[in-house]
Amino acid sequence: MNNSNNSIEELLNKAKESFENKDYEKAIEYIDKVIFYNGDSYDLYHNRGLAKLNLRLYEGAIKDFDRAIELGDYNSYYERGLAKFYMAFYKEAIEDFNKVVELDKSSAASFAYNTIGLCKYNLNEFDEALKYYNKAIETNPNLIIAYHNIALLKHSMGLDDEALSYLNKALEIDTNNIETYLKIYSIKLGLGLEREANEYLDKIMEMYPDDLYIYDRIGNIKIDAGYMEESLEYLKKALEINPNFIDAYYDIAFALHKLNLNDEALSYLEKALQISPNNADTYFKIFLIKRALGDYDGALSCLEKILEIDDTDVAIYNEIALIKIELELYEEALYYLNKALCIDNNNAEIYNTIGLVYHYKRNYEEAIKNFNKALELNTSMDMAYYNIGLSYYEMHDYEKAIEYYNKALEINTQYSAAYINLGLIEHNFGNYQEAINYYKRALEINPNYSLSYYNIALAEMSLEDYDKALEDFNHALELGYNEADIYTNIGLIYSREAIYDKAIEYYNKVLEINPNKVNAYYNIAFCLSNMDKYKEALEIYDKVIRMYPGNFDVYYERGYTKYRVSKYEEAIRDFDIIINVNSKHYNAYYYRGCSKKYLKNYDEAIKDFDKAIEYNPNNPDYYSEKASCYDYLNKYRESIENYDKAIELNDNDWFLYILRAKEKFLLSKETNLENKTNDKKSFFNKIISKITSSKNYTDLEKSALNDLEKSYNLALEDEFNLMVFKDIIKDEFTNIDLAADFCKDNNITL
Repeated sequence: MNNSNNSIEELLNKAKESFENKDYEKAIEYIDKVIFYNGDSYDLYHNRGLAKLNLRLYEGAIKDFDRAIELGDYNSYYERGLAKFYMAFYKEAIEDFNKVVELDKSSAASFAYNTIGLCKYNLNEFDEALKYYNKAIETNPNLIIAYHNIALLKHSMGLDDEALSYLNKALEIDTNNIETYLKIYSIKLGLGLEREANEYLDKIMEMYPDDLYIYDRIGNIKIDAGYMEESLEYLKKALEINPNFIDAYYDIAFALHKLNLNDEALSYLEKALQISPNNADTYFKIFLIKRALGDYDGALSCLEKILEIDDTDVAIYNEIALIKIELELYEEALYYLNKALCIDNNNAEIYNTIGLVYHYKRNYEEAIKNFNKALELNTSMDMAYYNIGLSYYEMHDYEKAIEYYNKALEINTQYSAAYINLGLIEHNFGNYQEAINYYKRALEINPNYSLSYYNIALAEMSLEDYDKALEDFNHALELGYNEADIYTNIGLIYSREAIYDKAIEYYNKVLEINPNKVNAYYNIAFCLSNMDKYKEALEIYDKVIRMYPGNFDVYYERGYTKYRVSKYEEAIRDFDIIINVNSKHYNAYYYRGCSKKYLKNYDEAIKDFDKAIEYNPNNPDYYSEKASCYDYLNKYRESIENYDKAIELNDNDWFLYILRAKEKFLLSKETNLENKTNDKKSFFNKIISKITSSKNYTDLEKSALNDLEKSYNLALEDEFNLMVFKDIIKDEFTNIDLAADFCKDNNITL
């Protein structure tokens, strides 16, 4: 019996020693043996849970703390709450911490209040977080970590003066607390107060001149403040102190990656692998860089290596699936996600990613089903609500989309992407100012959100506020938004303002980035055409056709340009090509018809206008051009019918009324003259002589006069139109009493 007790005591001592040496796996091994030999004891489960907690084996830790609590260990509520906190189960964690408060009103309660505050902070309930931090201080006025957390909260809200005041209170409690000095240094450096920050840095280095962890922390603070090159100096100093300090290799690699020195960054991670060859964390950091560089094969190789180390890591299966989604390999993504579900079928993250697969496959109902499954498992998953909103958006159910974006914002008021998408909905409805307001709310959360500036600029373009749009496009450019997209839109602004040289300059910048950007060639050619540089425009279209013979849209653009320079036969050949490929291209039919009209092939032109009308029946130009052809064929009744339709679609065009008036006068003459000819004369010069000598006009003549009056009233709205109207009347009605009467009645001075 004594030997057995001695053996158990020896195992317990070894477990304690291993724990103190941070060899938690060994500690667990010894405790397992004691439990096997000695049965249940809450201390054993509590201590094994602590070891698992330190190894980040949170689920196993929770099970041990559960057992310890069953056996009467109330101290395990706090540690179980911590495990749930680290698993992001904040609401469940709060229940455990409240139990601690219920059982212990002293120091343990103060730590519980503080950690409830952290849970509330992570749930974006900032007022509640502050309340619990203050409760922690009320319970224990010397709890420095609570002051630190209030400072963190204030700093995140941009209230840096208040944050610093809480840190100074922490210094009053303990003038040698290195963490307080580090936090003050971090805030001041982030504010650009380098001189003041360096005073605290000097104090830190004076207190810990050779501590590698301090060098590592300072390096990280400098990274966060954007001082990448300076961070490397401190991180490399940490490596000088301990060449096997893996965290320093990680941090150096991160800083180098931010400096775009990716090969060097990867070399440091390779060195970390030499120190610890099967370190999953190292492979994951290599994966992050390779993914950022678009090296998906390399990224996937790293993830597969991690699975060789631990094939039960559900998060890695999820990462593989996300890459497969990006590569549009949706079935392969589902394969890995299903493998993850075999390991853990209650993982909300996995169901959320399955939802993304179906979303990108455009099976939105199945996507929503999986997003809802994720929410059943984690009701606080703001991303799942957001993704449901995305699916409803794609289904054009904007009310539902808005509902779910707002649900995501209820959970996470800092969800900037949700504000962006609410803005997009307003943008789509033409509510550009409301859209801008949403985009600006996203900017309040993330002042460096380039997409916000880009979308604001697009909305300002729609409002024709081009100066502001240019300013915001440049903001987006400074923050790293896609240069080609920005240059394209800046080019469009200058094109709309008819500053074509400047527009071409920006379209050429697009081509410098991507020589295969076909739209940039189109836009340059469009500008050249508007500058009357048709030959150069056509050369560009010829170049695009040589580069992309299968891109048939360019034939339409080239054909249109040839039409503009009166190369009608060549234009027709290009329109033939695009129509053979796309038999419903109504604009191609329209301009082919116009080309045939100018070649005096009126019957064939009418056929093309009919096809254009068949596929797009609401364009008044199609009917007016068709009417013009009937006019040339002396088919005035058919011409009038088509002008009727054109005016029905656009009843504010003065020119349509005067054209219809012409046809009515011509038809009137045809009706009233016995010996009419088929030769078409000039505008209005064939109006019957009876009109000049009699006020007893026919209904058709009255209708023609009504059209003249309507045309005149509309022309009055524009000085140029009125001038043209008068020229027509003067040229065509000089010797006709009808014209004189019309001008007299309307006080028109020719």
